[in-house]
Amino acid sequence: MILNNRKVHVPKAFLYVSNWTHFGGQPGIGVFDFDEETGSLRFIKMANTGLSCGMSLADPENGLLYVANETENNPVFRAGGGGRIYCFAVDPETGSLTESGHVDTLCPNPTYFSLDPSRKWMVAANHSGGNPATVIEHWEDGQYRARLVYSDAAVELFSVKENGVLEALVDVVKHTGNGPGRKQLCAHPHSAVLSPSGKLFAVADKGNDTIRFYQIQGRKLVQKGHTYHLPAGSEARYLLFHPTRPYFYVNHEHCNAVRCFRYTEEGEIELQAEIGVFSENIQAGPKGEGQGFRITQDGKYIYMAYHDPCMIAVFRTEEDGTLTLLQNKMVPVEWLRGLTLSPDERFLVVSGMTDGKILVYQIHEDGLLTDTGITAEQSAPAYLTFYRC
Repeated sequence: MILNNRKVHVPKAFLYVSNWTHFGGQPGIGVFDFDEETGSLRFIKMANTGLSCGMSLADPENGLLYVANETENNPVFRAGGGGRIYCFAVDPETGSLTESGHVDTLCPNPTYFSLDPSRKWMVAANHSGGNPATVIEHWEDGQYRARLVYSDAAVELFSVKENGVLEALVDVVKHTGNGPGRKQLCAHPHSAVLSPSGKLFAVADKGNDTIRFYQIQGRKLVQKGHTYHLPAGSEARYLLFHPTRPYFYVNHEHCNAVRCFRYTEEGEIELQAEIGVFSENIQAGPKGEGQGFRITQDGKYIYMAYHDPCMIAVFRTEEDGTLTLLQNKMVPVEWLRGLTLSPDERFLVVSGMTDGKILVYQIHEDGLLTDTGITAEQSAPAYLTFYRC
């Protein structure tokens, strides 16, 4: 905008849509202009169309967007080698992305990452893969037997340059073990979330049904407190901290509940409650699993996407950290996956990964959702991130 012959920056909000091609569709990052007054979306362009993308993280302070190249195959290898985390500079006028650098995770399927408060470090969870290699071993009894070996499942520490560009992998903690579920063939760290104090990173492991806290000490990741073991087969997915109270919440792929935990800065974890995600007239389908998971900035409401049936569960947080289910909002998409809150939290945006639909809902003062009729499309929208500049 030009005002009195001076160029004045008008705040803008962009929505970045990660297209993950594991279930089909075309790769890349969809760039949309978002109208914060009306909730409308205007498609701008496709960016980085060679990348199958998962989780993304906005850092407006440094003008950057971090994106996980969620794959098992690094381009420098003939096969395998793990994924990458990319760093893109954001043009504040157009939303265009320019690569500033990337790091190799050396581990399949990076799924979640968080920056520490100093922005000198990033902690990343890597889901690992599900394809084993058969190793023939000669046992002491003289018999030959086969052993299945899976790719490492790792939580990683990366150094970050002063300008926010990722620098190097400096420490790796490998998770082991597995649960009884058909997808729990090995450990699968699925989220690495910074606590409100900035002192702890909580990691939910979908493959071995655990929750762990880590701290950064020097250039090392060090576990804080004891490993918490969830009921076998829960498949913990995402984790949310309450912003002001000592509670966190976990959703799952194989448990139709949100679990609420109390925690301490020493890393102690105690289960507070389990809250079902369905009202009485709704039942889970055979492929039912929790997906996108967000909490409002004031910690008052939690929104969770659920697949089969595709619906949004709306919860109110209570003083004791427990939750009250307020609404099941059915969503007309296929494979509901992405879910995010607009910058001012007046709207909720969700995506259907296999039919490519993106829908916008209005959030009312009581936390409940209503339709806006606003829609958009992408090829395989798996993760949604707003960037306000």
